[in-house]
Amino acid sequence: MKTLAEKYPDAIKRFKQIGLVHLAELCGRHYRQIDMADQVGHPSAISKWLTLEHLPSRQVEERARQVLEEQRLNQKTFDLPEPVPAPAPAPAPAAQESNVLMVVCPPGLEAKVQRVLAMLGCEVEVI
Repeated sequence: MKTLAEKYPDAIKRFKQIGLVHLAELCGRHYRQIDMADQVGHPSAISKWLTLEHLPSRQVEERARQVLEEQRLNQKTFDLPEPVPAPAPAPAPAAQESNVLMVVCPPGLEAKVQRVLAMLGCEVEVI
């Protein structure tokens, strides 16, 4: 969907040339003529201004300035909290000297169990 400023670039250019900058800005915020007419107060004249059949008066420019100022004053601003730095990561626990794990396996599977434990990084000792 295009704004009125995008639909009628010649009119916006002409408004800026004759000093109706607030009206031109208001056209850039509305998509339908009726919405702009509600704010400015001239429902039947908007289409004639945009087709350059007639030019708006200084009173309309003043009303457009008031509307834009009201919008700026009513615009809510939010104070964002200051970012909190992330806590430092906790130090990794120190590796223990040794742990003993006793594995009992059926006869004939000792070699396979030793390979699996070696892949896991365990030191194997057969008793």
